[in-house]
Amino acid sequence: MTDQTPQNQPKPEPSQQAEPSRQKAPEPNRPADTLRDGSLKATIWKRQGESGDFYATDLARTYKDQEGNLRDSRSFGTNDLLRVSELAKTAYHRSNELRREQAQARKAEAERDESDEGRDERRENHRRARRPRSRGTRRPEQSR
Repeated sequence: MTDQTPQNQPKPEPSQQAEPSRQKAPEPNRPADTLRDGSLKATIWKRQGESGDFYATDLARTYKDQEGNLRDSRSFGTNDLLRVSELAKTAYHRSNELRREQAQARKAEAERDESDEGRDERRENHRRARRPRSRGTRRPEQSR
């Protein structure tokens, strides 16, 4: 099974394929990260499930077809298998790192919301304490 890479995308330079690299893309339809080792790549996708967000990884080998177009294959030769396993291991660790980052961001947001609620409550208490009392009510120490 092969997927064709769009022709309007620039082709990766050989120096970029020789070493593992990480690319982040914040857009929702883009991968959360892409790891490379030569012609091999692991693309990490953020997915939404019934029990929350999770990360899924696609492993592929990039090659040029007879017309010179870049294509991805999900088939690996014997010589690629050890590199695929190392790339999968790196993708596993990166997925866990992304999950931790997401959990920390959620925790920080919850703490901000909680502190905002506390601040709002303190402001409301302060406003109540400063409200003028109606004319007919007097405090006992103010009675004549």
